[in-house]
Amino acid sequence: MNYYLIPGVKKDSDQKNITSLEAINRIVAEVFRTTPETLRIDTRKSEVVKPRQVAIYLMRKYTRFTLDAIGRFYGRDHATALYANNVINDLIEIRDYVYFNDIMKADYQVNLMNEQYDTNRPQTRKAVKFSSRVHKAVFASS
Repeated sequence: MNYYLIPGVKKDSDQKNITSLEAINRIVAEVFRTTPETLRIDTRKSEVVKPRQVAIYLMRKYTRFTLDAIGRFYGRDHATALYANNVINDLIEIRDYVYFNDIMKADYQVNLMNEQYDTNRPQTRKAVKFSSRVHKAVFASS
């Protein structure tokens, strides 16, 4: 499937994998003990807003979708998605004690899902990744 033909997918970020928005939404809902449908309803309750912001942050981090496409997934515009991304970045930076662990759990699970996607890709890609890790490790230790 050519992902560049999907509306809202950025063409310049070849390093990021395509992970489905629904899958990230489901993972975040599980971590925050709610349902995926609840995250998509139109409400401003904090028990829905924070998980939705985390999902938007992870979608931005792990997918090629634009802020406009991510916002439309939740019935919002790109400015709301940008704000959500910035809020979660700030929470991570200050290590907010209320949400930090849940954010990291969701991030870890989405990252695992991405790695499973990577194992299905050609081996030449893995070899390049491995050599770059070794390269970074050599320079980090010196």
